[in-house]
Amino acid sequence: MENFRQPNFRLVAELMTWLVKQYDSQADIPNDIEGEHDRVIFIRTVAQIIATKAYMKLNTKKLYQADGYAVKEILKVITPLYKALRDSENRELDEDEDTDPQYRYAMNDDITTLKSARLLCSTITQKGANLHELLSKEVDAREARQDVMNHAMELSEVQEGIGEAENAAKREFIKYDKLIANVQIDEVALDEKIAKRLEEMNRHQRRLEMLKSV
Repeated sequence: MENFRQPNFRLVAELMTWLVKQYDSQADIPNDIEGEHDRVIFIRTVAQIIATKAYMKLNTKKLYQADGYAVKEILKVITPLYKALRDSENRELDEDEDTDPQYRYAMNDDITTLKSARLLCSTITQKGANLHELLSKEVDAREARQDVMNHAMELSEVQEGIGEAENAAKREFIKYDKLIANVQIDEVALDEKIAKRLEEMNRHQRRLEMLKSV
């Protein structure tokens, strides 16, 4: 299930290549799936081969998505192989012991391939069931994601408010720092005036003393 929780085109390509080869071993399937255009060509090619050899139409859009929805399309391709496997096993039980060894050997190869297909089918079926369960919970998951996004927006607003308050505090600090600097300048000027007045007063006091002594 983990393989399809996120889009996994490479896995879809591997599965579809293997499945197409079961229907047509000589099928010419593109190997390059790195670019978007290459992937479109790959999906169209395998879908056309399946339509021609297995007489079934695949949803190319879902296959291209390479997520859980692609599983359903892959199951369409696997189901006939799985049915063929079961029919072959039933026929094998009824086979006469005198069957031609060469024919039996070829048939065993086919059965081995079909057994692999059954195992793959079982795995993908289970993954599909798990995916369906996860998709059924998507509504709740979407709401939870929205709550997280809303919470993130609230945090952003709080951070913005803190930034504005910090800038306002800086402006106030600069303002009062200037006021303090101005007060300090005024203090110096005042001290100079006081000193000057004291000097004048002392001078007048000395003159007064001199006049008294005459």
